[in-house]
Amino acid sequence: MMFTESIETDRFVLRVPQSTDAAAVHDAVADVIEQLRVWPGSWPWANQEQSVAVSTAHCERARENFERQKKWNLFVFDQATESVVGNAEFHTIHSELNMWELGVWTRPSWQHRGVMSEALTALLAWMKSNNPNIEIVIKIDATNTVSWQLAEKVGFKSVDEYQIDGFTIKMYSSNPQGVEE
Repeated sequence: MMFTESIETDRFVLRVPQSTDAAAVHDAVADVIEQLRVWPGSWPWANQEQSVAVSTAHCERARENFERQKKWNLFVFDQATESVVGNAEFHTIHSELNMWELGVWTRPSWQHRGVMSEALTALLAWMKSNNPNIEIVIKIDATNTVSWQLAEKVGFKSVDEYQIDGFTIKMYSSNPQGVEE
């Protein structure tokens, strides 16, 4: 199976959303939206109006994409409070290249607490066991130091840096071709 419904860690559950998660998703998005708007090249949707209805539509689309194995969006839920603390989404899947693009965010009240490090470590382990030939790439605005340090911490390797629409983007890979370990 290319996707799974959920992945558990010691503190979190990474799970495909359902429409009933919309209020929790909206609450998390409302908390992080101003940070995401700083990097419009990475998060173009963040400049759109946000509401529970928008989050409901997003959750329904995410569920449909999961069922069709088109995209894979996992919200990170705290096991103790069941609140959404972050998101890890394979927003673009290049099947012909065996390359999946991953985007992640963590709500501010949970940043610098190891949330995404723990979540990505579990996600990458699951991917390595179930989809070992897939390369995962993360494209990060070069000014987003915390995100590219996180990518390096969980084992991604820097493979490229380029300009697009006036932004410098750093690209990282989980399984780069031609890069020494």
